[in-house]
Amino acid sequence: MLNSRFALSLRNDLPAMQWADAERGQARIRLVIATLATLYVVVLYLNGKVGLEVLLTILVVHTCFLLIATGLLLHIGRHPGAVFWRRLVGMVIDYGTIAFSTLVIGENYLLLHGVVVWITVGNGLRFGRSYLLLATAFALLCLGILVAGMPFLRQYPAVALALLITTLIVPGYIYYLLDRLQRAMRETEAAQRAKSRFLAQASHDLRQPIHALGLFTTCLRNANLGAAERQLVDNVDRSLES
Repeated sequence: MLNSRFALSLRNDLPAMQWADAERGQARIRLVIATLATLYVVVLYLNGKVGLEVLLTILVVHTCFLLIATGLLLHIGRHPGAVFWRRLVGMVIDYGTIAFSTLVIGENYLLLHGVVVWITVGNGLRFGRSYLLLATAFALLCLGILVAGMPFLRQYPAVALALLITTLIVPGYIYYLLDRLQRAMRETEAAQRAKSRFLAQASHDLRQPIHALGLFTTCLRNANLGAAERQLVDNVDRSLES
């Protein structure tokens, strides 16, 4: 179970490239991918790769998935913003449905393991590095379930190793890029704050002698000056005002 401190970091860790409607975008793409995955299973059935019983099981599971995903999308529309439990539910149904479908269908569904990597990277890019770590943990759990439940992966350990490397390397590289990006943003923000402080101090330091010059010109104007001297004082006043 996640402790409250880690959950708080999940809420607050937002990447620089996150757009305002990231959660809704993730929910919409979830529906699209699920629909395409369902069509893929239908194609497998039409080509004799899976039986009718498997097809009906997958259709039931994917229908439940689509209903939950639609509910999440509607909830996002009514309650926009960063909601931790909603994102967590999205991860659970994403990885859970993929793992279950792969166990039922078999190695023909391993083609969609790229979706697992896409889901993991998507959570990181949209919601931040902490969500990337959490999604990677879900992806590894999903892969572990598949290795334990699929004779094909135990018979061909090289395939399982390739899936493991892909599951780790791609999110790991994205994590590195997000870390570099956030460091660069922090350095940029620090430079901007330093520049603002410098300009404020410089403005204050310049204002004092200019104000003093204004007082001196006022004193000069009250003195007995000729026309030429008064013209010079007027010129100085206009320059100070500018």
